[in-house]
Amino acid sequence: MSARVGSGTDVMALGGRIASTAAGLMRCRPLGGQEEAALDLVCEWLASHDVVVSRQQVPAASLEAHPYYSAEIDRSEVPVVIAEVRGAREGPTLLLNAHVDVVPADAGHWFTDPFAPVLLEDRLVGRGAADTLGGLAAAMHVMADLAAAPDFAGRVLLTPVVGEEDGGGGTLAGLVAGEVTADAAVVIEPTGLDIAPASAGALCFAIHVPGRTAHGSVRHLGVSAIEKAFVVHQALRELEAQRARALRHPLQPDVASGVPFPICIGRIEGGDYRCDEAAWARLEGRFGTPPDEPLADARAALERAVAEAAAADPWLVDHPPDVEWIGAQWVGGDTAPDHAIVAAARAARPDAAVVGVPYGCDLGLLDQVGGIPGVVCGPGSAAQAHGPDEFVLLDDLGRAAQALRRIIEVFPAQVTTNDRLARPIQ
Repeated sequence: MSARVGSGTDVMALGGRIASTAAGLMRCRPLGGQEEAALDLVCEWLASHDVVVSRQQVPAASLEAHPYYSAEIDRSEVPVVIAEVRGAREGPTLLLNAHVDVVPADAGHWFTDPFAPVLLEDRLVGRGAADTLGGLAAAMHVMADLAAAPDFAGRVLLTPVVGEEDGGGGTLAGLVAGEVTADAAVVIEPTGLDIAPASAGALCFAIHVPGRTAHGSVRHLGVSAIEKAFVVHQALRELEAQRARALRHPLQPDVASGVPFPICIGRIEGGDYRCDEAAWARLEGRFGTPPDEPLADARAALERAVAEAAAADPWLVDHPPDVEWIGAQWVGGDTAPDHAIVAAARAARPDAAVVGVPYGCDLGLLDQVGGIPGVVCGPGSAAQAHGPDEFVLLDDLGRAAQALRRIIEVFPAQVTTNDRLARPIQ
């Protein structure tokens, strides 16, 4: 194992070097649809460290008909970058997957410019520090370490993907184009370096609720779509409670709310004029799903709950709400607990918890589209992701690089014939 990333390396010093690389990525402001400058930096950095890098553009139109494609950012092309290091001996292929895109940041709520990262004693602060430019930078240093000392079996790929924050278009593009195949994957997301063979899904939706307008002075002649939206909202709350009782996953932790897979309404709008009864209302939200729930089943459950609520309402029975699946759709991922990649991650992180993460990520696409089982593991906390003053500890960055390097070292010995590319790409 190379001294630059290996267990004998000072973790804080290693974390500081990784933080410097991550800070460069942050300064590129890689918001969704604006990731090219950060990708340029990733490619140049890796190439300068003797890592083989390929890059292509996949037409977005070629993905739009795919049942797992979703996006909230308009792209004519989806970039696919693949970095590769081959070991000195034959062996399996391990994929490191990390997204380069970040969510927007309201600078008014930060103590510093979100895209002018700063080092504060033991941490790096800036947008993407935890989610997930810090983890990507750690993987870049691991790839450089492998290229300098390729004394391992098999081959390691790194895909710095775009579009994870709006549905995973970058990962899907690499899979559908046939460029990304592997025996297993580590999806780098903030888990506090815990090991997550399962990730929840999340589906964005909109519900249009019809009403009937009337002048406010005679509102009894109309039907308030806003009031009827509360009928729909109550049905969603009841569905959420039913699913909390019925749907469990062995790795899904008990949560304080008692609702492991929430249904969240994040936006409501309606009506055309403040002095008239509202003729329409629109609810938009997020529908959480267990790791192993098929998308079709999840969508049918929500549509059925709305339809049943409408059937019991004297207005909605004849004016049913319309459910639309919009924007990002993250399918859940679920890797068998006895798979080689889980064993390798546990060997690399023997003190780590084995958990299921409550958020959607690219594990589901790798699993269900690419037939690539994997685990989610990375530095930082999901509690820091997307919020103001996002940070990652330097110690976590160093330990993440060492964990990835150790997984690469022990993974080949865990692989059996049954672990290899269990399903064809769909």
